[in-house]
Amino acid sequence: MENKIAFDKIIKKYKTIFNFYGFSEHELNERYNNYIVNEQKCSVNDFVWSLFQQLLIISASKAKSEYELYRSQWEIYASMLNFRRNFEKSKANEILQLHLNAYIQMSNFENRLDLKCEVLSGFCCDYCDSLNGVKFEINDVIKNQYLASTKCTNEKGCNCCYGLVPERDSQGFAIVKRK
Repeated sequence: MENKIAFDKIIKKYKTIFNFYGFSEHELNERYNNYIVNEQKCSVNDFVWSLFQQLLIISASKAKSEYELYRSQWEIYASMLNFRRNFEKSKANEILQLHLNAYIQMSNFENRLDLKCEVLSGFCCDYCDSLNGVKFEINDVIKNQYLASTKCTNEKGCNCCYGLVPERDSQGFAIVKRK
């Protein structure tokens, strides 16, 4: 009974994203009931985590463009990050990295300007603070994953982000991407 109450609370919190990808509240409850019947050790968190994984697969199959793929990943990873931190009470730095990567890819894909990633420290640790204001090439950030890395020492997890800023020419004008 306690697990069902926890499950209902989780579904209420994330109902919008589950519904968006085709999981009605009724279907989620049916899946949960089947899960408890078939599993000997039932963990609500593991079950919900498997639902999030299914959302990633569904969103990838439905995406009609790279932008749509990154946009859906960004939204799903945001929910996963929230779930990991608020329900599982863990750091979730690996999910934050995926979320930030999807954000960068999505934003860069839809933008016509030449962009750089600027670190915006959440003042979570000395390492992240040392990167505050530093600008990196987008591909460098995707490759190196500066934020939410093992170098971040915040016990609760990294809370920093990237801001995308346009490159400027010598006169201060934003530079348009070359095709």
